[in-house]
Amino acid sequence: MPFSLFLALRYLKPKRSVISAITLFCVMGVMLGVGALVVVMSVINGIQNKIREELLNFEPHIVAIEHPLPPETTEDARPNWRAVAAALRDLGGDVTAVSPVIEVPGTVEIPRPDGTRSLIPIQLHAVDPRTAGLEQKLRLIEGTPDLESDNAVISEDLSMQLGVSVGDTITVQSFRNAEEAYRMIDEWEKTPAEERGEAEDWFEKMKQVVQPAELTVSGIFRTPQRLVPVFIPLHVGAEMMVKGGGIDYLGVTTPDALQVGRYRDAIERALPQHWTCDTWRERNRAYFDAVESERGMLYVLLLLIMIVAAFCIIVTLATVAIHKRKEIGVVRSLGARLSQIIAVFVQQGIIVGFLGTVLGVLGGLVFLHFRMQVKDLVSRLFGVEILDPAVYGISEIPSDVQAGNLLVICGISMIVSTLAGVIPALMAAGQDPAKALRSE
Repeated sequence: MPFSLFLALRYLKPKRSVISAITLFCVMGVMLGVGALVVVMSVINGIQNKIREELLNFEPHIVAIEHPLPPETTEDARPNWRAVAAALRDLGGDVTAVSPVIEVPGTVEIPRPDGTRSLIPIQLHAVDPRTAGLEQKLRLIEGTPDLESDNAVISEDLSMQLGVSVGDTITVQSFRNAEEAYRMIDEWEKTPAEERGEAEDWFEKMKQVVQPAELTVSGIFRTPQRLVPVFIPLHVGAEMMVKGGGIDYLGVTTPDALQVGRYRDAIERALPQHWTCDTWRERNRAYFDAVESERGMLYVLLLLIMIVAAFCIIVTLATVAIHKRKEIGVVRSLGARLSQIIAVFVQQGIIVGFLGTVLGVLGGLVFLHFRMQVKDLVSRLFGVEILDPAVYGISEIPSDVQAGNLLVICGISMIVSTLAGVIPALMAAGQDPAKALRSE
C-alpha cells in the first residue's frame, strides 16, 4: 500500500473506533447532497415525461400548415389539403397517420342553480374520426370515441363541471359566431335604409350564422391535464368556423415522437411550396424551455448542498492538519516528499467523497423506491398533501432515473470532494518540519 494512502486511512480511522465521528459527519454531508440530487432530478424527469406523454395524446408529432398564396395564383396551383395528406401518407415508414384538424375556440353552456345558463370557454378540436386515432390516444372511462355524427368526446373534469354523462346533449358555440354577428351588424348599419329590406330577414340570416351546435356526448376520457380540448366531428368544426372546406392544419403522426427530427426533412420535402411544418417540441418550446431553466436552477441550488459538504471536509481536514503537525514534521524529517504529504489529504477528500457518493446514490434509489410510502407518511404526520392530484393532476410521484444524470451527479460530487482536500493539503505541505517539531 502506498505510504500516502496508508496515512490517509489512518487519519480517517482512529485506533479506538471503526471510523471517527468527524469523518462520519463528512461522509453524511456528501451523502445527503448526492441523495437530494438523485431524488429531485429523478422526480423532475418523471414529471416531465408524464406531462410529455399526456401532451402527445392531444398534440400531433408534426403539424403541416398551409399559408396563403399570392392573389394572382391560379386555382390549379393550389393543391387542397386532401392531396397534401395523400402525399404525406405515401411516405410510408416516416409517417404512420395524417389527420386534418380544425381548432375552434368557443364556449359551452353550463346550467346555474337558478335555472339560467352561463358560458365557459373551451377549446374545440374538430377531427376526422377515421384518421384521428382517438381510440389509442385517449383513456376512455365511459362510452366510445364515436364522432361519425353530431357527437362530442369530453374530459372527465368537464363532464363533472357540466353534470353530463354519455348520451346527454351539450350546447357549444364558436367565437367565430360572435365575429360573424358583429360583421353582419356592421353590414346592416352601413347599408342604406332603403336597401336593407325586412329586418326579420336579416335576423333569420344572422341566426343561421350564429346558431350554436347541439352535440351528443359519446365518450368521456380521463387525463391529468385540466386544459384539454373537446373533440368534435370535422364537419361540425368546419360549419362553426365557416371554413368552406378548409382546415387549420394536418396533424402528422410519426413512428417515434422523441425522434421527430429524423422524419421532419422527408415531410418538408413532400409538402407543397406554400406549406410549412412544425414539430411538437417547437409548438411547445416555451414550456420546455421553462422546464429546462427550472432544471438548471435546481442543479445550481442543490450544488450548494455539495459546496456546504465540501466546506465540512475542508474544516475537518484542516483540523487534522493542525493536530497532526508533529507527525507530519516527523514524516517530513524522515524524508517524505512534499507531494506525498499533499497526496495524504487529497486522498482523504477522495475517500470521503467516494463513500458519500456511493451511499448517497444508494440512499436516493431506496428513497425513490419507497417514495409513495414516504409521501403517505408525510401526509399523515403533517397533514400536507404532496403533489395534490386536484392541483397537479398526478396521483402518484413519477420517477425516471437516468444513467446520464447519475454520472453527472457522481462526477460533481467527486470533483468537489477532491478539491476540498487541496486547501488542507497545501496547509500541511507548507509547514516547516523543524518548526513543527520545535513547537511540540
